[in-house]
Amino acid sequence: MGVTVGYKNEQGYKDLGIPADAAPSEEMNFKKMLAGRIDVYQTSKTVGWATINKHFTPEEAKQFTTHPKNVAVDDYFVIFSKKNPNSKALADKLDSGMKKLKASGAYDKIMSQ
Repeated sequence: MGVTVGYKNEQGYKDLGIPADAAPSEEMNFKKMLAGRIDVYQTSKTVGWATINKHFTPEEAKQFTTHPKNVAVDDYFVIFSKKNPNSKALADKLDSGMKKLKASGAYDKIMSQ
């Protein structure tokens, strides 16, 4: 089992007694998979495939697959700096844009990919 140093699942696996091999980055965990040093690595589907497509050749990317079932569902948030005087306006624009995406059905289409 590969884990990334500092991610919450690193401690979770330790607490469960599951041996985990820590690496400093997502990319390094995928490299360890290709090298046969680990068999699995837990990450979000979006981040995982973005990392694979950025750092590996198409032939290497074909060697990865995802399990169809989520092992965890997390909420993600956009965080704005309190020091930025435009943060409120940016948050309002984001909210407005998200409402439009959801109303049009585009959000669901994007999230199902």
